[in-house]
Formats: sequence, structure tokens, C-alpha cells
Amino acid sequence: MLESQSTSRKKDRCQEVVLTLKVSTATAHSQQINVKFRCRSKKESFIFTFEDHDGSIQHAAAIAPKKKCPTSGCPVLLTLHGTGVPPQNQADSYKRMKGKNWVFGLDTAWVLAPTRHGAHNWEGPGMLTPMTALQRLAQMASKVSWMPAVDARKVVFAGHSMGGHGAWHLATHYPDLALAVVSAAGWIAKEDYGDSNLFFRCSTI
Repeated sequence: MLESQSTSRKKDRCQEVVLTLKVSTATAHSQQINVKFRCRSKKESFIFTFEDHDGSIQHAAAIAPKKKCPTSGCPVLLTLHGTGVPPQNQADSYKRMKGKNWVFGLDTAWVLAPTRHGAHNWEGPGMLTPMTALQRLAQMASKVSWMPAVDARKVVFAGHSMGGHGAWHLATHYPDLALAVVSAAGWIAKEDYGDSNLFFRCSTI
């Protein structure tokens, strides 16, 4: 049961949002819980959850374009994280300094950084997760007035390390969507990635 909500905002600056929840049981016991939410402005990255291709619930981070796109929909920089990197950190890595402040995101393109639980290397089910996130972002943008439209047919596949491998992998499987591929330190085969598979190397001698 939602008891109250406290929101504070000054111009474009966000402040903490606190929801006070009252949890009641069948035995008439109740307890109040304060839940704190981090406020995000339109200029910052945000996290959304979505139902994946296999019915699981995954999440992704996104940053809206800074300027109006020249066409009816904005292209998407689909960026894949490396091992252990949270999706919001991946999205926020696309930034530049303007004056003394960081500007996150791109001028005329969405930044989308999905993730998937478990080991996948952005292959198999892991390959389908970012493509599902792309469609979910497009659907969400079509229903939310402040969100610029998404052109899911124009994609820059990008990533670092494991994500760099994923960028190559997705671009070769969806070449009709690829505007470009940006692979930073992306490995081609797991067996050739540092010391990750010494058994494989020894077994091929």
C-alpha cells in the first residue's frame, strides 16, 4: 500500500524521491518502509527493464539524443559491456567535457547498453538480448511523448572486451542494420583471449 510520496525538483536538477510504503499482513501486523529512488533528468542515463526473448526479465541503460534527429527516427549506438561492467556504467562511458561539466550521450543518436544475467559472451541467447532491448526501446519511445523516436533499422554496434566481441558477432548476424562497428579490444575467439583457456591451447599442440 502506497502511503505517501515526496518529490523535490529545481529546474532541471534532480533530488531524491522517497516513497513511504506500508506493508500489512493477514495477521494485522504492519510496517512502514521508506524506499529511496534516484531521480534522473532527461540529459542523464536511465535504466529500464524488459521481457527478453526467452521470457526472462533483463534490464538496460539508455541515454536519449541531445538534439533533434534529422529524420523521423534516431539511430542507435548499441553498446555491449565487458565482463563485470554494469550497463549504466557502459552507457555513461559515452561522454564529453563541455566547459567544466560532463555531457553524456550523443547529439543525434540513442545510446543503448543492455545486459543479460549469466555467462553468454553475447552469443546464442546473449546475442538475442540486445536485439530484444533494441525493439523494447523503440516500443517504449513510441508511447512516451518526451522520448525521441527510435529507428531500430540503423544501428552502430559497439562494445569493449567481451562486448567488443559481441559487437563483431551482432554485426555479422545483422549486417542489414549495421551503420558501423566499433570494437574496442574485442576478441575474435574465446580460445585466443589471453590465458582464458590454457587447456584448449595445450590440447591443440
